[in-house]
Amino acid sequence: MYGCGSCKNQNTDLCESCVIAKSNLIPSNWQTLEHEHKKDNVNHPSHYCTGAIEVIEYIEDKLPQEALQGYFVGNIIKYISRYKHKNGLEDLKKAAWYLDRMIKNMEKII
Repeated sequence: MYGCGSCKNQNTDLCESCVIAKSNLIPSNWQTLEHEHKKDNVNHPSHYCTGAIEVIEYIEDKLPQEALQGYFVGNIIKYISRYKHKNGLEDLKKAAWYLDRMIKNMEKII
């Protein structure tokens, strides 16, 4: 069977990310991709990875530097503020992910 953890666990049709990924492979490689295509809500949420590039890459390309830094800070604050009330450790990891992305972005311009 082919599909990410979310598709399999919910016993539903393939999610859009799986359909796109599967359409780019020949059938003999589907099993290999099944092990590589896992649900990752922190680093590559499937709902942000359905096009040619991830949404964060588009945002970084389109926003001016000051607005981009505000976007990063806002997301860091959001995830730190809600971690006790919503997703716990996952939200802390998301905050760390945005902080790391902001640091890497700023290192490019310094």
